[in-house]
Amino acid sequence: MSDQFIVVSTQRALDKFLESVNYLHDALIREVAVGSRGYVDVAGWMHGDLAPADAHLIFHSQNPGSPCIEMVFEELQKIRLQFGEELDPRGAVTEHGVTLYLTGGPEREQFLVSARIMRYRILGRAFVGREYRAITRIVDTDY
Repeated sequence: MSDQFIVVSTQRALDKFLESVNYLHDALIREVAVGSRGYVDVAGWMHGDLAPADAHLIFHSQNPGSPCIEMVFEELQKIRLQFGEELDPRGAVTEHGVTLYLTGGPEREQFLVSARIMRYRILGRAFVGREYRAITRIVDTDY
C-alpha cells in the first residue's frame, strides 16, 4: 500500500496494476467523481470550456492486498458506466493514452474509461467503509 500515485504509461504497467489488484476480483466501484477543468469566474467569464475533464475513482475490494484502489484519469476521452455484473478487467495503452475496460461477459462493456493519463494507488483498510472519499476529497488529491 502506498500514498504515492503510480503512473500507468505502458502496457506492462497496466498489466502489473491489474495483477496487483487481483484483476478487481471481489471489488466494487464505490465512487466516481468527474470534474471539468473549465470554470466560470466571478465576473462571468468562461475559462477552459473545451478542456477535457478528469475522473477520480474509488474501488473497494475484499482482497487484503488492495482493500481500496484509487484511480485518477486525466484528460478524459471517454467514460461509460453500467452496473450489475461481475467485473472482468482488461485494458490497453496506446500513444493516445490508457483505456481500461471492465466487462460483464463477452462484448458487454459495463465500464470503460479512456484518458490520456492514468494514475493509481493502493490504500489500506482505513479507506474502506461507508464514507465517500473522492466526492468529498477526503483522500489527498495532490497529484
